[in-house]
Amino acid sequence: MREALLLLVTAAAFAFGYYVIKKIDAFMEENNRLFASIDARGSRCVRIASEYPVFFDAVAPALAHISDSNPDMEVRLSSAHAKHLLHRLSDGNIDIALLSKENAKDLSNAFGCTPIPACADRKAVTTFGLPVENMDDQQIIMVWNKTISSRDRDRVLFTIENEHLRFECGNCESPA
Repeated sequence: MREALLLLVTAAAFAFGYYVIKKIDAFMEENNRLFASIDARGSRCVRIASEYPVFFDAVAPALAHISDSNPDMEVRLSSAHAKHLLHRLSDGNIDIALLSKENAKDLSNAFGCTPIPACADRKAVTTFGLPVENMDDQQIIMVWNKTISSRDRDRVLFTIENEHLRFECGNCESPA
């Protein structure tokens, strides 16, 4: 009788241990899945792509301000053709696209857009010390996908729009 009772208690202890280990395993799997999803979408990265690399000059002051106020945010810059950028924007592979006015025509309602001015008197200097003035006054259009929400992207958009308003109000400092 004693051996049967001992066998029953041992079997119950093993069954309870098995149940507890299964619950801990399920808990650990759920935790790993949640951490992986947080890493995937909460990586504090904003991806900005431009049709022409020169367009990054228009958003450089705003990106510098974002970098100073949010040192943990990463900004990735890239460049490609306009059609490729719009495709990547609709897929969610980039957050913001900088396009010329001609290529930003006829956008669907899923995209939001804002014009960005560039300082007209901005001049580049070559390695020989000769000033080069940009005679091409293309208006830059900032485009984003409204159907995808991103707090960091919205923060960058807000900062770029504030820089735009500061420029329109006449507070744009010309570079030395």
